[in-house]
Amino acid sequence: MKKTILIVDDDEDIRVMLEALLSSEYRVITSEEAKEAINLIGQSDLIVTDILMPGTTGLEFLKEIRSIYEKPIIVLSGAAVSPEMVFEYGANLFIEKPCSPEALLDYIKNLIEKN
Repeated sequence: MKKTILIVDDDEDIRVMLEALLSSEYRVITSEEAKEAINLIGQSDLIVTDILMPGTTGLEFLKEIRSIYEKPIIVLSGAAVSPEMVFEYGANLFIEKPCSPEALLDYIKNLIEKN
């Protein structure tokens, strides 16, 4: 059975690109906002989330779910935020946008294999 990745990003182009990149190896579910994504975390083996989103930000999302979600979380964002802050909120990895799709896929594979 394929592992499931939850993509949380308000940018539809990013969600579509990531789904296309990952869907050959993983089951991909997406959400355009953190509030909706909270209901999907139980279905996922790894989360890729943005920081800047309307409503609940990615940092607020991390803070809210980290106590109940023990699997890997990757923050993929172009926001001007320090990696240390992202790690304090519970992320396993911070990747700045833009990043190469191949590098992102490698990071995801490594994190999923460890868990």
